[in-house]
Amino acid sequence: MSGLQMLERMRDHGINHPVIVTTGFSEVETVIRAFRDGAIDVFEKPISGTLLLERIHIALEKDSFERKHRARAHEIRLKMAELSKREMQVMGMLLVGQSNKEIAWQLKLSDKTIAAHRAKLLSKLAFDSLTEMVTDLTRLNLAEEITLRAA
Repeated sequence: MSGLQMLERMRDHGINHPVIVTTGFSEVETVIRAFRDGAIDVFEKPISGTLLLERIHIALEKDSFERKHRARAHEIRLKMAELSKREMQVMGMLLVGQSNKEIAWQLKLSDKTIAAHRAKLLSKLAFDSLTEMVTDLTRLNLAEEITLRAA
């Protein structure tokens, strides 16, 4: 199996480790295929040891960041499973920028009821504010998923 075949197989199996590809021939097709399949860098042999170590360090930092990102997203998804259908609905509406009053009018509920749902969902998800929730969910690419589920 070639390195490119291994990279493709890793991608197909959802393995998201950062990969640096080394090749004896830097053909454009090979480089494009490597990047398409998730390589973070492609080097033609021989490789400078210093440059390779620098890129390995960057790859490890990227992997650490992405692992934390995935773990946080997973943690939030677990907490979201504890939300009621109404709380999910309110959260979805908040994420698209609707105010408490707009949500209350649309759902034919009182402002106080919406405020209570909002407070409860923030508490269940362990966010201190609506701004923190929107920022975190957007950064973790969960906002669109939530608005679709809430609809």
